[in-house]
Amino acid sequence: MQIISNLLITKTSYNIPNEFYDLIIKKLLDSNIQSNQHSWINCMKQIITILFLREPIQISANDLIMKFLHSLADQIQWPLYNIDYQSKLNDTSWKIIFIRMLALINTLLTQRIQKHECNNLSSIKKIHKQKNTFITNDDDDNETNNENSFISSSSSAAAAASPITSTVSRQLFDNEDEDTIDSPEDHLTFIQPQQSDLSHLENELLQLNSFFYSIEKWIETFIYEDHSLYDENLVLTSILTCTRMMYVSTILCSKYVDRIFELSKICTYSSVRSALIVSLGDLLLRHPNILEPFTPQFYAQIHDKDLNVGETALCTIAILILREMIKVRGYISEIALCLFHSHTPISSIAQHFFDELSLRQRGMALFNVLPDIISRLSMNNICTLDLFHQIISYLFSFIKNDRHCEILVKRLCRQFKQASGDDRKRANIAFCLSKLNIKTLASYRILKENFPHIMEKNEQNEDDYDKEEHLAWKKYLMPVLNDIERRLKPTELNSSKSLSSSTTPKRKVSRLS
Repeated sequence: MQIISNLLITKTSYNIPNEFYDLIIKKLLDSNIQSNQHSWINCMKQIITILFLREPIQISANDLIMKFLHSLADQIQWPLYNIDYQSKLNDTSWKIIFIRMLALINTLLTQRIQKHECNNLSSIKKIHKQKNTFITNDDDDNETNNENSFISSSSSAAAAASPITSTVSRQLFDNEDEDTIDSPEDHLTFIQPQQSDLSHLENELLQLNSFFYSIEKWIETFIYEDHSLYDENLVLTSILTCTRMMYVSTILCSKYVDRIFELSKICTYSSVRSALIVSLGDLLLRHPNILEPFTPQFYAQIHDKDLNVGETALCTIAILILREMIKVRGYISEIALCLFHSHTPISSIAQHFFDELSLRQRGMALFNVLPDIISRLSMNNICTLDLFHQIISYLFSFIKNDRHCEILVKRLCRQFKQASGDDRKRANIAFCLSKLNIKTLASYRILKENFPHIMEKNEQNEDDYDKEEHLAWKKYLMPVLNDIERRLKPTELNSSKSLSSSTTPKRKVSRLS
């Protein structure tokens, strides 16, 4: 099956006799229940892939698979009416066929979704090609305007082509708004994907007394059971079938999303929790507005008690961000916490993620999230002081642009003032400033302008400054400033001091709450 699938993908002219499909399906239907369940399901998936790649002439792929599905259902007398399904699940033969039937439904829905979205992509490419032809044939007098229009339409078409090809708008610095940063309260902002119109398939799932409807009604009961009492394969197949139905239907997604996130945390079987993470990644793209409130739970899976589950969660989230399927906001500090994880695969994924992020948008992708990471990691009980120092030292090694350094100094100074009374956070910010490679006079001036000057003893008037802020400045930032002054050239330092004393009047600093 795998070899034939590969042949069909690489050689478009390769044909398969219709009898081949009937033969394989008959063998699958007649397969002994004692045969390996995993092998049976893999073979079933391959034949369905082949069917959708090369649909038979006499019958459509969907109709043939539905016929296959009803044959399996007949073997277990599905749907059950007024019968306790728990007693049926004690019958090994019944349970094995039932799992096969659920796996077949999952695969069928997956293939139908993929085919529909591929058709949508082809249509978009066709429209794009027509626009391209129109532009190249236009008058020479409008060549410049048409070229701009083409760029705009190309960008729109590319963004709409697939839910996984949307791109993040590049953020650029502006002299008038150089320290603007998106609100941390935004947490994770999802890029709205182009929603495929799957209403026809959703109607099939929700149609009363239909085959799919009977499965959904069974899932509605089973999903709230104590799954530790059931076979792991049954739980895994049932829940994944549920998430596939949720992908198709907004109604079903809203109906089960609470329970699915709960199961991703409490389910006894680690294989189920791990598979759910990948499914939730798909659902995030399909139904971003429904899943956005569950962002904290999604990131929390990185710290699952099972290291393999945590690794899967971290890898899934990293891929979503690096492929620009979701924007980098909010809980990215959860990934930063994994940089020096004791489990090497997890720390390797986290380090690779930040290495890649530092290359995106000329370093802006990483630069924009650093203040939020610092703020969140400075909260009590998030991480130890030693771990904080390790993480910051690693992340700040990517800040090589002098302009980025200057703006980061300004933002850190702002956070320092806002952390009034929080000694730990102020100490952390001072450490961050000490790790920045401050080598420009502009960065030095920003530091000096944001805090009261430490003057000679005979000139100092404590009443001119807020006492708490003045003491915090002396305790945390004076060592940093002294270190920077040692690095700067004496001539630059003297010019900065003379400029500051001649242009900046002495003023009283208000206490910040």
